[in-house]
This record gives sequence, C-alpha cells and structure tokens, in this order.
Amino acid sequence: DQGVAGMKVGGRRQLTIPPELGYGSRGAGGVIKGNETLIFIVDLIDVN
Repeated sequence: DQGVAGMKVGGRRQLTIPPELGYGSRGAGGVIKGNETLIFIVDLIDVN
C-alpha cells in the first residue's frame, strides 16, 4: 500500500523493498534468497 499511495492512473513507479519489509532472512521458495532486496516496476493501469 505504501508504494502505490498517491499514484495516478497511467503512472509508473519503481518500488525498492528492503528485506525487512519483504521475505526477510527466510527467502521465498528457493527463488528469492534470504535477505534479498526486491525491486518492482509498477504501472498503474486502473483503479476500482
């Protein structure tokens, strides 16, 4: 929620999620290692 607050339809934002807000030291299913920083590019297409 924090990362998309204030976005407008058609907007693009890069979200950098530190490990403590992501998967922490446990990681995720062998795909994301523990203590990894996650980076997402988010395009807001529509709001309902």
